[in-house]
Amino acid sequence: MRFWACIGLSAAVAAGCSDKVGKRAKKLERQGDEPPVVVVDREVRGVSNLASEVEPNDEVATAMKLVAPAGVRATMATESDVDLYQIKVPEDGQLGIEITGVKGVDLKVDIVAGDEVIFRSDRGGLDISEGFPNLPVSKDETVVVRVSEFISKARQRRRKRKKEKPRQGASGPYDLRAVLTVEPAQGMEVEPNGKSEGARELMLGERGKGFFGWNRDRDRWRVSLLGFSPGHSLDLSVTGVPGIAITMEVLAPDGKTITKRTGSKGQSVFIYSLEPGKGPRHYDVVVSGSRSNPVDHYQFKAWSRRFEPGDEIEPNDDAASASRVGEDGDSKGEVRGTLAAGDRDVLSLPKPAEASVLGLDLEVPPGGDFKVTVRQSGKALAEADGGKQGAAEKLVGVPIEPGKTILVIIAGKHSGDDPGEYRMSWSYAADGGFDEPPPDELE
Repeated sequence: MRFWACIGLSAAVAAGCSDKVGKRAKKLERQGDEPPVVVVDREVRGVSNLASEVEPNDEVATAMKLVAPAGVRATMATESDVDLYQIKVPEDGQLGIEITGVKGVDLKVDIVAGDEVIFRSDRGGLDISEGFPNLPVSKDETVVVRVSEFISKARQRRRKRKKEKPRQGASGPYDLRAVLTVEPAQGMEVEPNGKSEGARELMLGERGKGFFGWNRDRDRWRVSLLGFSPGHSLDLSVTGVPGIAITMEVLAPDGKTITKRTGSKGQSVFIYSLEPGKGPRHYDVVVSGSRSNPVDHYQFKAWSRRFEPGDEIEPNDDAASASRVGEDGDSKGEVRGTLAAGDRDVLSLPKPAEASVLGLDLEVPPGGDFKVTVRQSGKALAEADGGKQGAAEKLVGVPIEPGKTILVIIAGKHSGDDPGEYRMSWSYAADGGFDEPPPDELE
């Protein structure tokens, strides 16, 4: 969670942790008709009867009053209608709010305090449900929910061009349900958890579950490294969520970023082969999404495995942190690594003892479109980029100087929902050691 770090929405506002609408309106508002995401309906338990909406309820003073658990069936009387609800919470817990989609309508739902927007659910698209899966609340707190309709500027221009009039009369019905959870399910995140003090701890091998519950929601998980064995890697994964581009960021205990990955929409994100070393007792992992999705949860997992000879070691995104490959004096070798979404690997080969030529083969996973570049003394010596998914990359006879570090940079895209495992073999030969092709191949 981004805007506050105290239990309860009212406490968040009192602490001044939220942002004013005027400051954030341009950032919060959508400007276009984004395509809808895939929606998987989930049952909301605890609400058996739906009350009828009581109008007028377009101001906080006239907002319809409810006590959780509660439900309402309502409509948008016009395209400019605003519906407000005051939901009182009887005890501490996590408040789940769901607003079902309306045929032909693009809804937008805010949690407000006075003139301030605390959280917003605005997934984009017609017929799409909105809501908040796990708002942290305190006993006797009142949460104000505002439901409105979003009409994009593009849609307004189309109407003006075609001389179309706004919808006449009420929309189809939507259902609002508010359910209070006192004890979260095992492994489920507990908000607020956007800062260090709210991080939920997981042991290696355990799974955590969370939601991108509102725009700019950030969830923080604490991975315990107690008893972590030397020579083992730390591997992390976050499963994909429909319509969401997920970012996973690993933080050291001092808050500095160790490495960071961002996937494409709906894609899982992986960070493999981290080497924690002897110092830290834990890492914090921050998981965030490009927009909200209160329906589909993600799963976060951290586990360990033994490093094998030839495995890359992360982070290795630049020359300063390049993974060392092989030992001094080696003239050939093999590297195994992963190039998941948002990754880039820099490998440092042994310094050749004499002038040589380098050859390398890169086996690319299905769905991968990789590029390999060889650099020495700050200069690019060669590059291979076939431009096709799953196509292997190959370099032959690249001249290299003796006694100087050689960097191999592997970058590109990977569309698969897996870590993107690759294998690269390399070898040195004496300058001129590669046989020239026969004459008929030179023609």
